[in-house]
Amino acid sequence: MADDNLALVRQMWAAYEEDGLEAILPFAAPNAVWIPFSAGGRAFEGTDEYRAFIREQEAKEEIVEARAFDFESAHDSVLVSGSIRLRRPGHLAENYVYWVHRFRDGKIVFTQSFSNPDEARAAFTSSG
Repeated sequence: MADDNLALVRQMWAAYEEDGLEAILPFAAPNAVWIPFSAGGRAFEGTDEYRAFIREQEAKEEIVEARAFDFESAHDSVLVSGSIRLRRPGHLAENYVYWVHRFRDGKIVFTQSFSNPDEARAAFTSSG
């Protein structure tokens, strides 16, 4: 199961690189919870709610550029290490970010981004 989840996350990143942030959403369940770094801790209860946020960002010319460096899987979760660049009019920020994705029945049901690697590791190991 962990290997299947890892393969799905790699496919999701390939879709993101090809078609942008909205391309990751089909990998998630409709009721997935999203807590993205770009939202400053805000949680989205459902993929449609997160999709609306992504579109709001685009309308405000806020651009998220993410890169994945490393992937690790265990049980029902995948930990991704990478970086994120947030571009807003007149502002640019880049950070290392760690994403924890949890799966159920082949779909992401929870994703949270962390800037602190220890917090990410704790969330990743507590999920299994």
